[in-house]
Amino acid sequence: MAARISKLAARVRAEAPSLIECGMVLVSAALLIIAFPDFNLWPVAWFSLVPLLLLVAHKPHPWRCFFQGWLFGSVFFYG
Repeated sequence: MAARISKLAARVRAEAPSLIECGMVLVSAALLIIAFPDFNLWPVAWFSLVPLLLLVAHKPHPWRCFFQGWLFGSVFFYG
């Protein structure tokens, strides 16, 4: 049982995004929030998804991409 748990923990650590990747996702979400009418910076919307799409294209692991998309959506819709 302990071997299964340690194997699962190692897999989760290997597939988890790094802090830099999470930071890029947060920057992408913040740029898209700034593009809304309250701030009147609508041209930023064209470039706001670039960091997220680069991360997904660079390391296309399903769980990593899922977490990055979930983090992006949560921050964006909260903002």
